[in-house]
Amino acid sequence: MLVISSVKILENDGKGFKKYIDKSYAKRHNLIIKSIIKSRRKGTTMDKLTINKSAQKVLVVVDMQQDFINGALGTKEAEAIVDNVAEVIKTFDGEVIFTRDTHTDKYLETQEGRNLPVLHCVKDSEGWQLDRKLASLRTDAMKIFDKPSFGSVALAEYLKENTALESITFVGLCTDICVISNALLIKAFLPEAEIKVIEKCCAGVTPKSHQNALEAMKMCQIKIV
Repeated sequence: MLVISSVKILENDGKGFKKYIDKSYAKRHNLIIKSIIKSRRKGTTMDKLTINKSAQKVLVVVDMQQDFINGALGTKEAEAIVDNVAEVIKTFDGEVIFTRDTHTDKYLETQEGRNLPVLHCVKDSEGWQLDRKLASLRTDAMKIFDKPSFGSVALAEYLKENTALESITFVGLCTDICVISNALLIKAFLPEAEIKVIEKCCAGVTPKSHQNALEAMKMCQIKIV
């Protein structure tokens, strides 16, 4: 299983690599970072490790984790979309990618934690895990991007490397936070790719904020289907 953490590694004139990461995040993920840098020094590129350059269509399943469905921040609307999301994953003709909201037990000390003081999606906790039904549909070929914030720059960079990519479809949670954040981020990285959001496969913090987010994405030329 390939899991990509939010570490940004860039080529420096073809001779080396620079990493740009939040210092506090680096401390907590030091072993992951060292492992990635070591692999680059041995000549293993990000391209060889992770990038599917032939996928014309990508489905991004955003944060379908237990804490957002029936856990600390769960809602009945989130529970209601699980079967819909499962059906889309089963029938999707292209690459399927998952994201996971990923925090530490110091979450309440972060800016997000001060604004949303509900401990959730702590790495390796039960609530951090993908919904069981959806997890059972995952194959080793389906990558997971763990992200400490709403949007994943690592995901955007990964998708940008796929020159064959024509469309990215989003499903998941929450429409008004992480779905819209990632959809707009990918739109900025890939302005010519068609970006779609499946309405019946998303849920917001509230039904009203869900609808507001859909309308905002429409205005930004993201197709709501």
